[in-house]
Amino acid sequence: SVLKNKIKIADKIIKFINGQSNLDLRIGGDGDIFASQVYRYLLQKIEDKQHRIVLQTNGLLLHKSSKIIEKISSMLDKICISFDANSQQTYQKVRFPGDWNILQKNIQWLIHNFPNIKRQADFVVQQKNYLELIDFIKDKSQTFDLINLQKITDWATFDNFRTEAVWLDDHPEHNQFVHVITQAKK
Repeated sequence: SVLKNKIKIADKIIKFINGQSNLDLRIGGDGDIFASQVYRYLLQKIEDKQHRIVLQTNGLLLHKSSKIIEKISSMLDKICISFDANSQQTYQKVRFPGDWNILQKNIQWLIHNFPNIKRQADFVVQQKNYLELIDFIKDKSQTFDLINLQKITDWATFDNFRTEAVWLDDHPEHNQFVHVITQAKK
């Protein structure tokens, strides 16, 4: 089956990782790691050889993945969580079908149970959310070590990418976007 083939590949990766020490590992960025059987398998098999792990997640399965997080916590350097919004209304537009309330509960759980793991709040800037950028930075600066802003990337998933690319000079909201970014830098 497809899953068995992916597990075989994961086993080769695990064998390599566990044969090394002091590796910097960034895991995720191509869908949520905790929703993937293969990533969960990989995380459960990594041995602590002074590796430093950075996880990228949407945060919706953090609490449900507590056993995995606990197992790798000694190696876990940072968890990067994709918000892309600072309100439930915007979150539903940009992270559908994600659940804003579950995300907030999971963040509090993470902070309470793993206070020493660095936290990064990620925000992919786009037309649907850039007006929340300043509030996002203010709010997340209270509980996150790092704030990461990125422009949205065209992965051919949009009907009209240019509508979301608010940073383009010819975008109708470009001047307003520049104003928001200027305020955010202060």
